[in-house]
Amino acid sequence: MMKLELSDNFEALVLALELAITAPDESMSKKCSDMADQLAGYMQVSEVELAKQIALSNVFEECQ
Repeated sequence: MMKLELSDNFEALVLALELAITAPDESMSKKCSDMADQLAGYMQVSEVELAKQIALSNVFEECQ
């Protein structure tokens, strides 16, 4: 199992969003989405929007 070291809540939010998008089932997606919601509560709206853009870009980049 690969262990990631995240340096801050922003990186954690991006990862939680990526995992929510790519989760193998709805239950796992919901868990990741809930984590993302909790992390987003500590951030500015602009930071959350940027994290969403980065997560989407990373996911779609992986698909190509």
